[in-house]
Amino acid sequence: TELAAAGATAGVAWLVLRRGAAPLLRSTLGAWAVAGALAADAALQISCAEHGSAAHLVAFHLAGVLLVLGAGLLASLGRAAAR
Repeated sequence: TELAAAGATAGVAWLVLRRGAAPLLRSTLGAWAVAGALAADAALQISCAEHGSAAHLVAFHLAGVLLVLGAGLLASLGRAAAR
């Protein structure tokens, strides 16, 4: 769920930034993706019935946010190295 929300949020950010005068930065898209993942995680925290299982929280809630965070960080570092 976090990955899908991150992709959708980054896609919307890409569409918005593509039309504007601001340059399209990978770090900006990464930040939007992480924001989408955190929003999805917040929704899951409210609706998920498995709050008592630490393994479930780490594997299914935290892992998705960390994957998106890592991908956003790698994308922004790749852009900085290309300059």
